[in-house]
Amino acid sequence: SPAALLDSGRVACVMPASPLAGAGVGPVEVEVAVNAGNPLGTTLARLAYAYYEPPSLGLLDPATLAAEGGEVVTILGAGFFNLQDALPTDAAVAATVYARARFGDEGAGQEGTVSATPSDGEMVVVSPAGPEGAPVPVYVSLNGGADWHPAGPGGVAATFVGAHKPEILSVRFNAEGTKLEVVFDAQGTDRAGMNGVADCALVLDDETVALVRGEGRAPALCVWQSDRVLQVLLSAQTRVGPGATVRVRPGRVRPPAS
Repeated sequence: SPAALLDSGRVACVMPASPLAGAGVGPVEVEVAVNAGNPLGTTLARLAYAYYEPPSLGLLDPATLAAEGGEVVTILGAGFFNLQDALPTDAAVAATVYARARFGDEGAGQEGTVSATPSDGEMVVVSPAGPEGAPVPVYVSLNGGADWHPAGPGGVAATFVGAHKPEILSVRFNAEGTKLEVVFDAQGTDRAGMNGVADCALVLDDETVALVRGEGRAPALCVWQSDRVLQVLLSAQTRVGPGATVRVRPGRVRPPAS
């Protein structure tokens, strides 16, 4: 199969149909060579690869989930051991290691956390946060997210309801460079229970607070401009610069009170 050189350590190719007899599933050897595959050329690597039958999805239980995420969901179907059955390894253990579940289409969906794959027809997942509204399709992957498999006709979908975990949309400096503005999504927040100017450690994680404080000894200070905008006050000693990562303290910023 022709391959494209991506860089000094990677090539990309489209795998051909399985060359294996019978059902066509099982391990094969992939050879990476130069000189267009000429037998007199140089073989760079021989790698293991496995062909498997795609799994099928039949039911999601429950199908209505809290938008905040964190619910235990069971995906029922068949073939969740298909990749592992093609490899010389323990199917139940390996299926959980490589299995993935996505709620929503590519680019918009969020992955849940696969906690167990107790059988060929059952996958247990902790749901991600999701947007309230129309049902979103559910996909599974058996190979760590390289390939995603949708349900058959009729589909398997999840519907998220209620308030969701607030999400950061953008982080930007103000015009003077004296403040960092952290903008959350349109749902808003409970302002982490803060009132007025307060220690940023109430809302930001330790690594972010250390960046904000920089070489200074005084506490990093924050204030909410609105339910959606958190202002981080910057001193001359700050180490925050372009490209810095800002994270909130887990569980501290919640949806606004109803």
